[in-house]
Amino acid sequence: MTSEPFELVLAAMALVAIAVLLLRGPLLARSDHSSIDAAVAIPTLQVGQTGVAISYLRPGGKAQFGSRIVDVLTDGEVVKKGKQVSVIDQIDGDTYVREVT
Repeated sequence: MTSEPFELVLAAMALVAIAVLLLRGPLLARSDHSSIDAAVAIPTLQVGQTGVAISYLRPGGKAQFGSRIVDVLTDGEVVKKGKQVSVIDQIDGDTYVREVT
């Protein structure tokens, strides 16, 4: 009887073990990118800053502040596309706006 099938199975198991070790090792391990995120963080909008709703806000949508397009929320009211909005608050990364009347 030949040992070729056994050797092939053993080689396949060795390749799987090496792949698992490489994926868990420091070379390909996921790292904490918080320092990178902080270095490239986009400055937050200021309360009172005005922009334009570029989608309907029902209550969420997108608004443009200068060259920045931002996901925004209202307090529940619907704001039509093209209306001017003002930042009223920022909570946990969410930007809240109100239509400027």
